[in-house]
Order: sequence, then structure tokens, then C-alpha cells
Amino acid sequence: MRHPVHLIITALSMFYLGKNSFRNIALILRVAFNIKVSHTTISNWCKNFAPLFNSYSLQLMPSLNFDSDEWHTYETVLIINGVKHYSWFIIDSEIRFILGYHLSPHRDSPQAFSLMNSVSSLGKPRSIVSDRYSAYIVPVKSIFDDTYHIRVKSFKDDISNNLIESFHHQFKDWYKQNKEKNESFYL
Repeated sequence: MRHPVHLIITALSMFYLGKNSFRNIALILRVAFNIKVSHTTISNWCKNFAPLFNSYSLQLMPSLNFDSDEWHTYETVLIINGVKHYSWFIIDSEIRFILGYHLSPHRDSPQAFSLMNSVSSLGKPRSIVSDRYSAYIVPVKSIFDDTYHIRVKSFKDDISNNLIESFHHQFKDWYKQNKEKNESFYL
């Protein structure tokens, strides 16, 4: 390997946990560490090492404790083969781990139930943060009965859903790039 492992992990963290592009990461590495790495190399690191990190995360999953303070949930629209679908995600705010996701052509309460049921065995947060969409009210109350449901009213609130909204922004950018490269790409 041409570069130290800690540098690769730093670059991967900046990409997957931050909102940095490959070019921004290359600039940060050059300024902070005085190491010149091309944006293409960083892209290759992400492609090559993502499956490795995914397999490690699957091995670690049973030992992790997801009884944290907050889980954030959000849904966004994706166009797949010209058909509108909704991508539903739920993330642990402390470890920034995607706990579950659901893809559906519908945006309604049964889809929120499906998402909540898929993560109910992982633990129980103190609160679940969502937007004002009413489809979350009954699933959160019935599946996580003692959990406080925080419905974010505006961007001026003390608690926001920016964590998961920024993730969706990155996810949609990734999806759009892969879709443009390969017309037969599907989720």
C-alpha cells in the first residue's frame, strides 16, 4: 500500500461521516498532513474498502448497544426506472449507524410501521426524531411505547433532523452518480 492505513481510514471517515467530496478530502489531506492524494485515489479507496467495512459492521452489529438517546428517521423520494419510490431510513444519532431502511412506492403509515418493526429488536432509544409527517405518530407510539417522539417543527428548533437529512443528500448524490454511469443500475 502506498499510503498508511490511518490515512485511508481518515479519508473514508471524511467521506462517509462528513459531507466532503473526494476533491475536498484531497485538499484537506494536502493541507493538514502535507500528503498529496488525488481525488480518484480517494474514490477508489471508497469503492475498494466499503465492502470490507460493511462485512466488519455486520460482524459487530450483534455486540453494539443501540439503546441511545436519539434515533432520527426520515423519508425521501427517489425516481427508479421512471417510477417514484420512497426511501425510509432510521439512524442512531450517537454512533451514526444506519439501523434500518425501507424502500417503497408508497409514503404512508404502513411503511413507517415496516421501518419501525425492522429496528425494534435492536434496542430502544429515549427519543425518536422525525419531521412533522403524521405517518410516524402511530408507529412510534405503538412499537416504542415509552419512547418520546420529537416532531421537528422548523429549522429554528433546538433539535433538528439535519443529521439524517444530510445523509439523504449524500445518498441521493451517490444514487444519481451511479445511475448516470450505468443505465441498468437499480436499487
